[in-house]
Amino acid sequence: MSKEQEYREIFLAEAQESQEQLNLLFTELEKDISNKKAIDAIFRITHTLKGNAMGMGFSEIAELSHVVEDVFNEVKTGALKLDADLFTCLYRANDVLNELIEAIKTPKAVKYKGIKTKLEVILKNTRSHQNSATPAHAVQPPVINTVTEIPTAAVTSVPLAAAAAILQTQAPENEGQAPEEPED
Repeated sequence: MSKEQEYREIFLAEAQESQEQLNLLFTELEKDISNKKAIDAIFRITHTLKGNAMGMGFSEIAELSHVVEDVFNEVKTGALKLDADLFTCLYRANDVLNELIEAIKTPKAVKYKGIKTKLEVILKNTRSHQNSATPAHAVQPPVINTVTEIPTAAVTSVPLAAAAAILQTQAPENEGQAPEEPED
């Protein structure tokens, strides 16, 4: 076995263990959102997974892990509050991480940008609404009926996938429906 294959096997074993630990910690944290040990452990695991994935060249795993790490940095500082909607996103992100890890063994395309973008929008809203009493991800964007109503500054500061998701959910025929994950 070459050194590269050996490192890959070590990465896979550690990544799978990390993903399983994250799932257990999310469940534990969901029962007690003030569990600082679980919050710190999730932050540490995602930070390590991000770094290891980056070092091995698995950019999709690194990108998604980085966003989850950033979410937990905001949770640690108290800027982002955990609630049912955020837990739904975190469980989805962890499921996608598992798919990305499995895709290393059996190469296949895994859609991850939808959940990554959703978490990035939550982070962006958190950072721009840190003094708000309402959780940032619960703040509803203004209704935009046509693309021409979007200010130019908004288009350049929001990922296009997020803008498309906002437009899709604001369309009268899609009102109240969750946005579909964009194609990668």
